[in-house]
Amino acid sequence: AVARPAQLRTALILFELGAIVALRLVNLGYGEFSPYQGLTGLLIVASAYAFVPMLSPVNFWLLPLGTASLFIQAYGWHHASWRDLSALLVIALYVHILGWMTAAHNARSGRQLWLERQRLEKEMRERRTAEGNLRHLFEVCPVPLVLSQQDNGSVLRFNRAAQALLDPERRHTEPGSAYASNFYADARTRSAVTDALKTRGEAGPVDVRMLTSSGNHIHVMLAASSLRFDNKAAVLTSLVEITDRKQREQALTRMTQTDALTGLYNRRGFFERANALLQSARDQAPSLLLIDADHFKRVNDTHGHAVGDTVLVQLANRMNAALREGDVIGRIGGEEFAVFLPATSLENAYELADRIRLSVSRHALRIQGLRVPMTLSIGVTVLQPGESTLEAALGRADTAMYQAKQNGRNRVELAAASVL
Repeated sequence: AVARPAQLRTALILFELGAIVALRLVNLGYGEFSPYQGLTGLLIVASAYAFVPMLSPVNFWLLPLGTASLFIQAYGWHHASWRDLSALLVIALYVHILGWMTAAHNARSGRQLWLERQRLEKEMRERRTAEGNLRHLFEVCPVPLVLSQQDNGSVLRFNRAAQALLDPERRHTEPGSAYASNFYADARTRSAVTDALKTRGEAGPVDVRMLTSSGNHIHVMLAASSLRFDNKAAVLTSLVEITDRKQREQALTRMTQTDALTGLYNRRGFFERANALLQSARDQAPSLLLIDADHFKRVNDTHGHAVGDTVLVQLANRMNAALREGDVIGRIGGEEFAVFLPATSLENAYELADRIRLSVSRHALRIQGLRVPMTLSIGVTVLQPGESTLEAALGRADTAMYQAKQNGRNRVELAAASVL
């Protein structure tokens, strides 16, 4: 701790009083031995210089005056010889020169210490002000911010925007109880973010699906950065909600990949989805069906395009109902449909195709009071080892489908070189 000026002044006064008492005790003890008394007094004066920087500059003059009183005492009271007085004078000059140098050095050191203390106090004030400003900015920032521990993901604090986003019902008042590490809807996403923070010290921006405290799913653009908080590894995460944007993107994707009439995949959507599944195929090869509605032009010419559109919708519904979960169906032409069957043998694909054919041929469609019988011609093929896209398989299925038409329609034909 650093002493205050008032305490230093009190200490010096006590020192000076003690010096006077000590000098009088020396006089009483040694009597007329004036050189010793003078040397003792000068030693006390030299020691007193160490306290001068702690007081005002006026106190510098107290010490020479004290020295003069020693000479008066030595000459007037004890009748010291001029030889003794001259010796004391030389020593006194040396003591004062050395004392002034010591005092000046101490003054500079004290000044430096005072300036350093002032600098540190100013720095502490500025740091406290900056921390207060940062806390205020953190709290009022319109971007949701979450501060969490890096080791376990527990939340240390969050601002108002984050609470409005992640805890809109304000179920939690303490940051630590608000959200655990499972506020990620997908644990794999959390692992990817954690790994990025460990290797690069930052993560994102990345599209993340998260859970609110009420269990609702939201989409956010997440960016995180490692930092130190209370001398511990922490992570500051910013969250920008993009739920509305994601919904618009998904709606736009559905529009670009969905057939507006039947609700099935359109040609683009079918090939994107089927090719994606083909890339992930591991063991058993997938199969492909190509389906064409027989004499569909006759339906349009006889009953009109409105009935024809309804025929396509009902055909799509019947085919879709016959498929398994995971199968992909799309309308890739006017009255032409394609079905991708993951991990399906040629035999099973043939049986499924025939089941689809029978579901249509055995039960005529009912449209606006009309009975509209329909049949299907279907080509079947299985993808060969090494085929990474559907183009070649689609060509084989197309050939088989036209073979079914040439053989009388309402048939299922296998592609050439395909053996059950």
